[in-house]
Amino acid sequence: MRLDFWFDYSCPFAYAASGLVEGVAARTGADLVYRPFLLGGVFRAVGTAQNLATTLSPQKALHTLHDQQRALVRAGLPLRFPLEHPRRTVHALRATLAASRQGDARPLVRAFFRAYWAEGRAIEDEAVVRAIAAQHGFIDLDLDGERERLKRETDDAIEAGVFGAPAFVIHAPDAAPQLYWGHDRLDFVERALRDPSPAWPPENAVLAPPSDAVVDFWFDYASPFAYLAGTQVRGLADRTGATLRLRPFLLGALFKTVGQVDVPFFAFSEPKRLWYLRDLHQWAARWGVPFRWSPHFPLRTVLALRCTLAHPDPLAFSERVFGAAWARGEDISRPEVLTALGGDPAAAEAQRDALFQNTQEALHTGVFGTPTFIVRRPGLPAQRFWGQDRLAQVEDVLRGWLAPGDLP
Repeated sequence: MRLDFWFDYSCPFAYAASGLVEGVAARTGADLVYRPFLLGGVFRAVGTAQNLATTLSPQKALHTLHDQQRALVRAGLPLRFPLEHPRRTVHALRATLAASRQGDARPLVRAFFRAYWAEGRAIEDEAVVRAIAAQHGFIDLDLDGERERLKRETDDAIEAGVFGAPAFVIHAPDAAPQLYWGHDRLDFVERALRDPSPAWPPENAVLAPPSDAVVDFWFDYASPFAYLAGTQVRGLADRTGATLRLRPFLLGALFKTVGQVDVPFFAFSEPKRLWYLRDLHQWAARWGVPFRWSPHFPLRTVLALRCTLAHPDPLAFSERVFGAAWARGEDISRPEVLTALGGDPAAAEAQRDALFQNTQEALHTGVFGTPTFIVRRPGLPAQRFWGQDRLAQVEDVLRGWLAPGDLP
């Protein structure tokens, strides 16, 4: 088994992955291959903005900063976010390739990541790059000689379906390569390399759950990721003793207010759409829940959300609606479908203002997508998490983890 680790030093999540991927390879016996590439070149090829941060809403930008901090804390890595980000990394990437011709370049990879993300060093400066390389025994590296090789590596990344960093590709005998994107998919990578994988969360993150914790689950049925989260939130509350509050809101109205495209999935590049479809099925398989892409996507959810607000048992009703939409492919915009699920479309009209108020509160709370979780514990700042793939972090916080980043 071979594990390719695709990275560019300009990505903080690739930095987080660099602190974890060697452990994955060691535990599974996989042959780990470091594959530096130009993230900007990939972005040009797939039509992604060169500086993604400038395309984010203020709410999402703040969340992403906190998410980066949390990722690095969990990876045990220091962070001093560079004011000059993004820095040019071409010299460091070429130096990495040149060093690999002389010996084991992994210490140099770690050094370049630290220089960028913890030490504030200007690795866009060739002299700084050469000084770092010399500290690790790599002298007189031919950086210009690696120009074409770095271009080929970037082309290879594009051919492999890579659309961002970090990315991981598993090569196994008699099997098609498997692509994973994001440091937060290393658990999936490890499961694919061997079975079973280590338990998550780590032992030092599991503390006694505070009984007075509250977690708000902000959702719209329009999102398949919210569906996946909806299959897990009851168990999350049961395991931690937290109070679960369902907060349905209109995602489309929120997107319009913050300047987000109405259906982000349609705006993704083709490789990213294909990856997300596969990722949805992988999460469903991991949690043992059914999933099918809705034939009615994008879903119209106003009536279903109002019915949820009107229902005496909104959690049970939401689980039925989510299942109808994303497990059986039913049209949840139809009153007769919602009636069959136990909803009362006639009573839903009275919830018009309540749904509007929820959507406004979501906006003012910094919600920018679904699913979003906001955890509150007495005496501590509230914590916001976005995505079903952050439920492990939500559970850790409910059990006592003091995660970096909080609501303003």
